[in-house]
Amino acid sequence: MLELWNPFDRLSLWTDFEDGWRRAAVERFAPAVDVVEHPEALEIIAEVPGLKPEDVEVRLENGILTLSGKRTSESKDEREGYRRVERRYGSFTRSFSLPKDVRGDEITADLKDGILTVKVPKDARALPRKIEVHSASGALPDQSSVAEKAA
Repeated sequence: MLELWNPFDRLSLWTDFEDGWRRAAVERFAPAVDVVEHPEALEIIAEVPGLKPEDVEVRLENGILTLSGKRTSESKDEREGYRRVERRYGSFTRSFSLPKDVRGDEITADLKDGILTVKVPKDARALPRKIEVHSASGALPDQSSVAEKAA
């Protein structure tokens, strides 16, 4: 059988570098995260396909919200001279500094179909509100009469 010759195939330095690069790529599992601000809450949405609720931890400590978890590899195909792992696995940690106007005791986290949704409610005092403007006691004085009294 013919085989393409590569002069770098036999160099152990190259092989060590390539193995290290692959290992680092596998260990860098980091889910994509969207942060959406609504008037009443912050919503943090993370893609964690294949993880179960027991594989994920959500913590709040000193105003820092931390999402962490671990994905383990379930199947490998290894034979002499052949190895295939197509899914990323490993641990991840993502941290977010929260504003002071959130209600930390009411944070919720739901995991469905590989999407982790963390809702962080805002304090009602920090929510925008419309303030009604009332009329003072009667109409405003005519500006011309105010100018005459000043003169």
